[in-house]
Amino acid sequence: VKDMNISSSLSVYKNCTIDLNGFSISNAVNENKGSQVINNKGNLTIKDSSAAKTGIITNAVAEGTAPGEWWGTTQYNYATNVILNTGVLTIEGGEIFETAAGSICYAIDNNSSAADAVLTINGGYIHTNAGTAIRMFANSTVKENTVNVNDGTVEGGYAGIWVQLPGSGKQAKKAALNITGGELKG
Repeated sequence: VKDMNISSSLSVYKNCTIDLNGFSISNAVNENKGSQVINNKGNLTIKDSSAAKTGIITNAVAEGTAPGEWWGTTQYNYATNVILNTGVLTIEGGEIFETAAGSICYAIDNNSSAADAVLTINGGYIHTNAGTAIRMFANSTVKENTVNVNDGTVEGGYAGIWVQLPGSGKQAKKAALNITGGELKG
């Protein structure tokens, strides 16, 4: 990998490892819709083998173009995420940084709407400026949504990890949050 500034999402559908090796991947798209740097539907591992550990994936997207009033502040109404995970994602190292300031912007959106979503963090630094670092969008009674934090740092401006169980009624959602190590801030 070398420094990359992309204009559309990188989509992963199979087994893949990204070694940042001290380089950066960023997205500078400004659209009226949700966006992400990486859309993982496969089995993705992210690591940084550089000595300095300076590898980063970041989303420099402006959140839509139509601001609205949310939570007493002007924010935009489109989600921007660094990584949208609907597969298996393992973070071994590197920095995952969401720069947008909205309440619906996540460094990692672990979303089990269409498939099992499994996120394992064994290292690295996952963080946001203002929002939530990791959202577990567990809206399924059939699809699993699992987040395992074994090491590394997860830090959000608002929350480190948000377990969102949308829907009405008394349906049990399939969600598991396992924290055995690392540091959680926010």
